[in-house]
Amino acid sequence: MTMSEPRRSTQPPPPAPPVSFHLELPIEPEWQNVDLLRLAILNCLHAVFGDPELSESVGIVTSELLENAIKYGDWGHGGARFLLLSARGSGNSVIVEVASPVRDGSPHVANIAGTIDWIRKFPTARDAYVARMRAIAEQPDGLSRMGLVRIAYEGPCEIEALPESGMMRVRATIPTVGRDSMI
Repeated sequence: MTMSEPRRSTQPPPPAPPVSFHLELPIEPEWQNVDLLRLAILNCLHAVFGDPELSESVGIVTSELLENAIKYGDWGHGGARFLLLSARGSGNSVIVEVASPVRDGSPHVANIAGTIDWIRKFPTARDAYVARMRAIAEQPDGLSRMGLVRIAYEGPCEIEALPESGMMRVRATIPTVGRDSMI
């Protein structure tokens, strides 16, 4: 049995169906899960959108949000033992959201909100990124506080903090079109 050549048509291919997806996963707060999920998201989005830069950006955003959730989540006081990763999108944007347990009154909630407010004070995410790098170089205190600044710039994306009772959700919205205008 021989394989025949695929039929070639003079007609243009039919339009691609609109892109829409939603993935929601409870994840154990283990460091090895960060890279596993970054690669899974990266590969899925590359297959869906065919855009390696977009998929790499979403992978970076995913890993930074997961790292922050693991690092600053309240994993030792009963309650939730999982963080929740949500990735959803359409032809216009991809939204990555990570939720983790936090203690009421945790300073991490204020730190996240303060960092996001600080980023928004700059004309561009690039300006915030450069300012943060300079601050680290001038006063190395061992705390970079680069994660959210990095994803705002490298995503590029809009970041929101959504505190709830006992939970902290951080959402990043990455446009799939017009990405250069955000930098």
